[in-house]
Amino acid sequence: MACPHAGSCDLSAAISNRVALLVWRRKCCDDERDFPACERFKLVESGRPIPAGLLPNGHRLALLPA
Repeated sequence: MACPHAGSCDLSAAISNRVALLVWRRKCCDDERDFPACERFKLVESGRPIPAGLLPNGHRLALLPA
């Protein structure tokens, strides 16, 4: 079973590299043992917004200005 928020989680906004995005999704979103540890999942479950650039492991990417 995958993360119930996988379809609505905009992880691609934090990770633009398609290969890296695929790796994160397989490791964190598609694995029922791992998605409960995802920091993005925890925030959504608690009703809080997900900060820009937040990775599933809780680290934040430095975002470049648009």
